Amino acid sequence: NTVGKCISILKVILHYAEFDGHLVNKAYKEKAFKAVNRETDSIYLTREEIESIIALDLSNKEHKMLDMVRDVFIVGVFTAQRVSDYNGITSNSIRKINIKETKEGITETRQVYVLDLIQQKTKAKVLIPISSTVMSILKKYDYNLPKLKDLQINIYIKQIARMAKINQPIKISSIRGGKF
Repeated sequence: NTVGKCISILKVILHYAEFDGHLVNKAYKEKAFKAVNRETDSIYLTREEIESIIALDLSNKEHKMLDMVRDVFIVGVFTAQRVSDYNGITSNSIRKINIKETKEGITETRQVYVLDLIQQKTKAKVLIPISSTVMSILKKYDYNLPKLKDLQINIYIKQIARMAKINQPIKISSIRGGKF
């Protein structure tokens, strides 16, 4: 799908370049030069699997890194943000906002904590309600989530998943040479 997206963008660029009078190879118009997209396999954790990861006792000193990785991973799960976005969470990212709710004709205002982030990739500003699980993790780190690299998280989360007895084989399909 990444290659297909690149081909699609390249075709648009070539079209506009040709339209502007630049000399381009006309092969980009051929039917064989097309952007192909395939449906991808969705791999995800169930609520029970997430809860088993949360419930792991990693308080032992020798599990300090695993404990940090688990906490950072869970914040990512509950906020649905990229590593680059939740790595930027500090005490300055947390604020209270007023939410108005109407039930049976009665409007009430309550305060909720949210993460106020600007996403790195899209530059979009987002407000994410903070669940009690995320709040307890943030409190644990004095509201400054540890900054971990993607690679660290990817390596250690596999070990954490095995410890949480998440070890079911998953069948995924792949394409080699244009064939499944």
